[in-house]
Amino acid sequence: MYIPLQNLMRELAHHEVWGINLVDDNIKHLPTRLVLAKFLQASNNDTEEALKRLRSTMIWRKRTKPRELMTHVYCHEKFAGIGFVHNHEDDEGRVVAAFTIFGDIYRGLVNSSEGLEE
Repeated sequence: MYIPLQNLMRELAHHEVWGINLVDDNIKHLPTRLVLAKFLQASNNDTEEALKRLRSTMIWRKRTKPRELMTHVYCHEKFAGIGFVHNHEDDEGRVVAAFTIFGDIYRGLVNSSEGLEE
């Protein structure tokens, strides 16, 4: 998958997945190998399917910039009661958070004029 990864990174001009900067010229780069292994595993070791998933993920991450979104401060009043924030502190003291939006509320936001932009 390394040659297709090199081509994909060059084509999309993007190299980050899940906060990991993928390396296209070093098969010994463990973080890159782990990301590729995750996509292969999720695709039942189907290389073509794994590359499609990786491509889709990289396009979304380039467009959406989730790493930048993590730095924004959002209005508590607007989001209070519509979901749950899961906080975890990693070994280096950084806070890792995931926000779960409850199903009915998510569907309402998707169908509303406001959408899910914020």
